Amino acid sequence: MTLFFELPSWVTDIISEKYPDEKMQYAVPWDLNEKDEFTEGYCVVTDKNFLFLEGGKVQKEILSEAFKDFKVNPMSGAGILEAKATLTGEDVYLARFSMEHMARYATIAQKINIARLGRKTQMREDPDRKCLKCGRPYPKGTTICPKCVKKSTVLTRLLKMSLKYWKQLILTGILLLVISGLNILLPEIYSIIVNKVYTAPVPDAGNLSGIMQIFAFLIIAYISCRVAITVVTILRARVMAKLSSDIVHDLRVSVFEHIHAMSVGFTNEHKTGDLISRVTNDTMRVKNFIQAEAVECINQGLTLLAVGAYMLFIDWKMALVVILPAPLIVLAMRAFHRKTHKVYRRLWRLSGKCNSVLQDILSGIRVVKTFGTEEKEINRYKSVCNTN
Repeated sequence: MTLFFELPSWVTDIISEKYPDEKMQYAVPWDLNEKDEFTEGYCVVTDKNFLFLEGGKVQKEILSEAFKDFKVNPMSGAGILEAKATLTGEDVYLARFSMEHMARYATIAQKINIARLGRKTQMREDPDRKCLKCGRPYPKGTTICPKCVKKSTVLTRLLKMSLKYWKQLILTGILLLVISGLNILLPEIYSIIVNKVYTAPVPDAGNLSGIMQIFAFLIIAYISCRVAITVVTILRARVMAKLSSDIVHDLRVSVFEHIHAMSVGFTNEHKTGDLISRVTNDTMRVKNFIQAEAVECINQGLTLLAVGAYMLFIDWKMALVVILPAPLIVLAMRAFHRKTHKVYRRLWRLSGKCNSVLQDILSGIRVVKTFGTEEKEINRYKSVCNTN
């Protein structure tokens, strides 16, 4: 959507002469004058003023700081730009234009309002653009290629959002280290019980009490480790539940603000259900990833490193026998991941479609009830959700 049209020389001359210190931000046609007559004028928005030019002169000059909450209202065959007066709070009529340019004025109003809040806006890119690396078309409404995007970049952005909760992250790391240490200690205690107690020679009657004391101590140590692992695991789960909820809350707010910062054209091209799915379902998947998959991967990785080092210390030959097949397992998991990733993306798109249709039906449920089309809408929802 073009928000800065090429201006004729008489417009640029007027602005450079009368407003030399102001920077032009937007310039769009103004085709309905104050008399509701079609005209060939321009609306130029600078960093200080709204300027409406027609017939070689400025017909109206509006100081931007005198107004807030700019909005566009559709009327019969035209649209009007309104705003609230900063001092009185009253709605004030600013300009009128044809329906052809209503989306442009609405986008400008939206951008000005967002800029007043200190946030940046984003313009929607050309949807026909393709990825320069793989040649695949970009998904609708974005310039990020899902195939070529670096997964490490996504994880890095997620980590940056998590840094404000550094205390919980440090606590989680300590708990993971404790769990890994206890998981290594358990088999060592079990091996001592088997090697030193069960396989030991039959003791004399005088040494029997000492052996039983050692055996009881090892049993208590084993049970204590099991209890400690359970307690620390529960504590870790509680910390991660709170941490993941806080991170996802920030992520949802960020996504919601991002949607509001997009242009009117973006919101027109995306169904409401798709946007709701991005804010709710996708962020919930991120929460599940943080709370379960990510923590479990770190836990298993720490345990694997610790166990591998311990095995190398005990018997390096046996350790190599166990460790050498690991690359084959990793390759098999990657191949499996490629298959499941395609299925996951298909289910992700299907979920967005189902949510979009569901929101459309529920928002008009009164109309559905009035005309008795419940069966039709049910079949419509089933057909979308059963798409393969």
